[in-house]
Amino acid sequence: MIATTHLITGAVVGALCPNWWLAAILAILLHYLLDAVPHKDFDDDKGFQINAPIIADGVFGLLIIFLFYFFGKHNFNLVWGAFFGLLPDMFAVAMMIFTPKIWASNWHTRFMRTLHWFDYSRFKLKNPPSVRVSVAYQVVIWVVCFLILFLNHTL
Repeated sequence: MIATTHLITGAVVGALCPNWWLAAILAILLHYLLDAVPHKDFDDDKGFQINAPIIADGVFGLLIIFLFYFFGKHNFNLVWGAFFGLLPDMFAVAMMIFTPKIWASNWHTRFMRTLHWFDYSRFKLKNPPSVRVSVAYQVVIWVVCFLILFLNHTL
């Protein structure tokens, strides 16, 4: 999933969960659950590399979280959840940048490959959906998250 989706779903978990540590754990678990849904990321074809869509995605996601915080009810739990919702990808990027030679052998990559084996083989998808389709259903996830936040008077 793209960063914006992890940020927004983590923010919902943080905003709705009264316990900070439980929110952190649930946001991380939700990250992996969302990554188990068949999807295609901006960088799947060439391996990870920082490019314009990835930067735009991160900036857009952070902008949404800051707008929620500053124009909403200043709910720090929302920011807390967003941070932990994106934390696994932040670790992955840090590991790729700082330890590129051992990247293929670390635990996070093995775990992510297991998740992707599950989603592609379980649902008999020979190819993941296109980036356009993946982003479209992620936007649906965003809308559902916004509705949850507004209906709960969190914003």
